[in-house]
Amino acid sequence: MLLKNWKEFKSAFFHIVIADYLFIWQFLFPISLATVILCAVYFTRTILETNPYYVYNEALDMYSITADSNILPAYSNVINFMAIAVVSSILLNTVSVIKLKLMTQNLSTIERNLLFSTIASSVIQCAAAGNTACLGYF
Repeated sequence: MLLKNWKEFKSAFFHIVIADYLFIWQFLFPISLATVILCAVYFTRTILETNPYYVYNEALDMYSITADSNILPAYSNVINFMAIAVVSSILLNTVSVIKLKLMTQNLSTIERNLLFSTIASSVIQCAAAGNTACLGYF
């Protein structure tokens, strides 16, 4: 099908791409949200099974977490989940930073803020992952 003018192209583009995009995301958004929740629950279920609870320590004026059973084996699942989450986040953040840097037009304020928040969240996640890995393996 050859399009004769721009108006015809815009109409065809909307009917093919935009309408399908909206329909797909009405279906995929709840599924992706459920997938994220189920993955987090699956990898952290071993901690929930140990019945953790808070205990207040009056001498130190702080709360600590204890459990009815040994909680250390449960951390292996959490460390694996955190590693997968952080690595995927770093990859996606790197791709978004590269995409924003390669844009030839001037960046708007929103895009600059997005770039800054992406870099900041990536640094924070790397620090948290490093801290967790040090506590888990050393």
